[in-house]
Amino acid sequence: MDKPVAVYILGVKLYFVFDPAHVMATFRNATTLSWDKFLDELLVLFGVDRAAINGILHRHNPHLKELYTRVTSRPVKAMSLRHFTEALYMRQLSLDKADDLSVAFFKYLLETTRTETLSSMGSGLSTIRTPLRDLVDRTVSRSIARMLFGDKIFELEEDFTKHTVVLADDLWRIVYRYPRWLARSFYNSYEHVMVAIERFSLLGPEDLSSASFMMRTMLEAEELYDLDTRSAACLLCIMYIA
Repeated sequence: MDKPVAVYILGVKLYFVFDPAHVMATFRNATTLSWDKFLDELLVLFGVDRAAINGILHRHNPHLKELYTRVTSRPVKAMSLRHFTEALYMRQLSLDKADDLSVAFFKYLLETTRTETLSSMGSGLSTIRTPLRDLVDRTVSRSIARMLFGDKIFELEEDFTKHTVVLADDLWRIVYRYPRWLARSFYNSYEHVMVAIERFSLLGPEDLSSASFMMRTMLEAEELYDLDTRSAACLLCIMYIA
């Protein structure tokens, strides 16, 4: 069988494509193939308000267009928050902005790997024995979090990266719609991370000064849409763990 077929399963029309050439043609045909519905549903499962999906994430905003032009120095005809997020990723990874990230990351990494810092994990012993996950949490994970959110994030949640690791490891529980009573540890960490980012988003400009260009600009973009605090925090969290 080499021709595409359509099958109805539980009222949903599913297409099956078998020929590699047809697969490539399908992907190129954006008018008949879109991941938007799947992405939208994942955002809702993650915690974004459903009403915000169509009304905010896919709606063009003239003020957002102005912000994009200011951030990238490139004019654009129209811009939605979703496409702005993609463009913001690319801008953060450009040479001038990526250097800022690298400097911040290695600065924090050197701080967390000092002998006196690591020795605190060994209770005064000359030899430190610690699980690799704890070591990564105390060094690399903390450096990444501080690189993106700045110094304030650990004042808002002392165990921010510890909860982030749990969130990243078990994110599949959200995709498979696990109820909270079956994943208490995961949702506990989820709430800790979300509340910390919610509080982060309410900080003033001075407290946000050490945050990355990407996070500060995303907060500015979200304000243009008047997103609710949890939806805004979810989008920032996705950018953080992606």
